[in-house]
Amino acid sequence: MLIDLPTAGTFDALVLAGTLSDGSTEAEEMAVVLKAAYDLVDDGSGVRRFEPAADTSAADLVLADQGRYLYSDPDGTRVIPAGDFGVDTTADPPRAFLMLDGERVFVDDIVDDGDLDLVFDLQREADLALAKERTDVVVEGMAGVADAAVAIDEHLWLRRQSPAAPRFDVARNVFGWQGRDEQPRRDDAADDDTIALGNAYRRTPGFNTPSSLNTAPLPSAVAVEVFGNATGTGTATIAARLPDLRMGLRLRVYCGHGPDEPPRWRIVPRPDLVPDTLVLRPDSFTAEICWRGRWPADLEPTDAYRSVQIRAGGF
Repeated sequence: MLIDLPTAGTFDALVLAGTLSDGSTEAEEMAVVLKAAYDLVDDGSGVRRFEPAADTSAADLVLADQGRYLYSDPDGTRVIPAGDFGVDTTADPPRAFLMLDGERVFVDDIVDDGDLDLVFDLQREADLALAKERTDVVVEGMAGVADAAVAIDEHLWLRRQSPAAPRFDVARNVFGWQGRDEQPRRDDAADDDTIALGNAYRRTPGFNTPSSLNTAPLPSAVAVEVFGNATGTGTATIAARLPDLRMGLRLRVYCGHGPDEPPRWRIVPRPDLVPDTLVLRPDSFTAEICWRGRWPADLEPTDAYRSVQIRAGGF
């Protein structure tokens, strides 16, 4: 399916398909995810501007989770290189293993041993969620900050208060990426709640959403501020004004007769895309925003879809 982007080189987008579940009902859905990258430009006003990133590759969609595996035993913790994993296909069923000091150690044996641990240290989640229950706000960097807050349009969205969770992500990022092996995401996966599972904002002990405003999409043209305290008061570490986030969406489908050419493809209107992910990097003054829109897979015959059209400001 063709994707007609708002501005070439500024955005990246992909059409997805899969099964969505809220834990009780399932539905086959299609979706489009749109991504833009920004430089946070200082214009002297004290509130930075979101400007399209000078590096056009910064908007490329992340197609796989990025991170590292950490193995822990009574002697300490070590990083396991990706090439040190394998699968013993001679076993029934096949068994995953990793190489430690030249010997195979099976993953299921690690799981069963209370003195051993193997975790995936998530450093960047893929952009491929079909849907999100809430709006993700991630603030990478600002390592060493114990208490912090994120305010959008002068309302607190996120708060961090001396978290106790000993995760590498917590030390690395002030509001980072919550792994799927952590609660409540682990329960979401067990319950087949793929909509809730899509959210990656950190919500382990010490982190909370005081106003539950992240149940709404990101608002346009308002300030987002990151504070080095949990009250969101005083001078922000960084403040930037979000751009106009309205992105119109429509589908184009072939009616099944006559010339199969773009001017003749039928228009299928859809609601505007939802801006549901903000990634801020105060240390480098950069940011990313993702939008998402979805529709029932059987809205039109599968072989009739021709293109997705996206327009800044709407149609």
